[in-house]
Amino acid sequence: MCKAVGADTYLSNEGSKAYVDINFLNSQKFNHLYCGYKSPIYTQTKVGFEPNLSVLDMLFNIGAKQSRVLIDDGIYFSQINKELE
Repeated sequence: MCKAVGADTYLSNEGSKAYVDINFLNSQKFNHLYCGYKSPIYTQTKVGFEPNLSVLDMLFNIGAKQSRVLIDDGIYFSQINKELE
């Protein structure tokens, strides 16, 4: 798939760690990044904080502008061809 579209990097989420073959990607000269997301704490209507809910929960609780800021701050990438830290 990467070759077909002329890509040199494969991006996958943390859940794909169980099946992504980094050795194969390396042998094919592809870079690899894991894209992770750490749920930021934001004000919710109930007492306490429930992480990893739908973005709709965030939107309804704090609005679009503040949601965007928190989402952008929560995304991180691992080092190329390395395990997540």
